[in-house]
Amino acid sequence: MSKWIKNTTQITNTYAGQDIFAGAYHEITPEQELRFINSSTLLTDIGSGDAVVAKDSSGSNDIVDVNTAINYLKSITTEIEVDDEGRQIQRPAYGKKGWTYSAHPIEFETSKDSSLYCKDYLQNDRGDCLIKFYKADGSEITDAGGYADKQAHLEAECVETRVTLSPDYDYEIISGKIDICATPTTNIRMWVVGGVIDSTTNKPWEYPAASGIFHVKEFAGGINFRFVDVVQEVETDGRASKFMCKTKPGVPYNANQFQIIMKHDAGIKHEFMLIMEYFRA
Repeated sequence: MSKWIKNTTQITNTYAGQDIFAGAYHEITPEQELRFINSSTLLTDIGSGDAVVAKDSSGSNDIVDVNTAINYLKSITTEIEVDDEGRQIQRPAYGKKGWTYSAHPIEFETSKDSSLYCKDYLQNDRGDCLIKFYKADGSEITDAGGYADKQAHLEAECVETRVTLSPDYDYEIISGKIDICATPTTNIRMWVVGGVIDSTTNKPWEYPAASGIFHVKEFAGGINFRFVDVVQEVETDGRASKFMCKTKPGVPYNANQFQIIMKHDAGIKHEFMLIMEYFRA
């Protein structure tokens, strides 16, 4: 649900590092929410009327009752669910209310053109996943490049396969799992990063340019499948869900991307199935 703060004073007020101009509304972003709900300054101003909690910026959905406003800000509900016998229902919260669980499978093969499979139950391409291939010098393999065809080029020079997932919605990632049909006889190492991937370079986005500051986090670092038996399942589980917000101020690309980076010997073809588990609206 949207949460807005209106500054009712005649001066600019600052809450949790965010300036709000006199008489203006500010929508609390997911990244700011924890700081705002724990801001003593904001809670004091809500109590005095210098700040108003609102459901939108229309001016018609301001919450004037202080207790109701603070409960809304902190996502505290006073509604009690009961069963047919009048007993209160208690449920642990694993994701946002109304969101559902999804197991998102992605099949692909290293060094294999057109090997990506990522479809919904109607056999429509989900449109949020892509696969690309790279040579030892870091350049992308996009054509035959002097070989008989692109696949021949891949078999001769592909040493890195990257699969990028870029959903067009916010979600809370739970875990990632990857399965293999056979254990490779050579080293195939996997890295997984999450955050902002530059759609032009297909690499972690650096901001500002040449700063060396990347907007990604490493979730898996160099897992070697030569040591993984086929009966095993490689799973990365952070033990708690992580909110992945699609849009962030000042970021020109989706901020909720995941990229699976497979490094291998030239031309090695090996099949994988990745399952991303998450909650989404």
